[in-house]
Amino acid sequence: GPVWPGECYFPDFTNPNVRQWWGDLYAPLLTAGIDGVWNDMNEPTCIGPGGNTLASCVRHAWEDQGADHRQAHNVYGLEMARASAEGLHRLRPDERPFLFTRSGWAGVQRYATAWTADNQSTWEHLKLTMAMVLGSGLSGLAFTGPDVGGFERGAHGELLVRWTQMAAFLPFFRNHTALLNPGQEPWAFGEPYLSANRAAIEWRYRLLPYLYTAVWQCAQSGLPIARPLVLAYPDDALVGTLDDEFLCGDALLIAPMCQPGATSRQVYLPAGEWF
Repeated sequence: GPVWPGECYFPDFTNPNVRQWWGDLYAPLLTAGIDGVWNDMNEPTCIGPGGNTLASCVRHAWEDQGADHRQAHNVYGLEMARASAEGLHRLRPDERPFLFTRSGWAGVQRYATAWTADNQSTWEHLKLTMAMVLGSGLSGLAFTGPDVGGFERGAHGELLVRWTQMAAFLPFFRNHTALLNPGQEPWAFGEPYLSANRAAIEWRYRLLPYLYTAVWQCAQSGLPIARPLVLAYPDDALVGTLDDEFLCGDALLIAPMCQPGATSRQVYLPAGEWF
């Protein structure tokens, strides 16, 4: 069926033989030097008159038990991520694969990271990103992040700076935009935005040991990397409604700037010592 690259085939990842075949396809990519894999459009997306996915009557193997797409739809992305991760483990058993996926289901964090898909270059979506990433973390999918700068509509200098400053403290940090949009690389808008973006990215590099510790904590306990304040301060009645602050790991409070033209903002500090 048609997807944005054109006519596409949809492997049935609920079939163990298909998962084995799919995982082995990564061998030439790894030989060519590829280190990360991106599973996209795996809701699955199929653009047609019946909607934007496969027809409900499409049959799946469903581990040799049989099912139609009404049952298989929500696990399609999960099983694709599983097939990819298992293949990468077979091909490189001594290395941890980096794999991220657009779709999944409960348990997909065993195989892949994720991002928040096609957001927009708006102040509203900048703020909304925090709720999305924090909610994913509370749901077990801790390694997530947005398309920094927004995927649709095109960013401008100030908005890109604010996206970059916030996302530098989120688990997955990637600037990404649609093909026909203006460029939004950190240098795209010149000064003073270039220096501000560079400073945020340098913060990210300085924090890599700290972020690695936060990922280790997540792997050990399930605690998300980006955490809502209510998780750390459950007895504070005020933090339950805060959606514009979060904790990066267990020691950094992040309060992004989410309003155009703003040069300062109020920050709520829960009880305790803050520096």
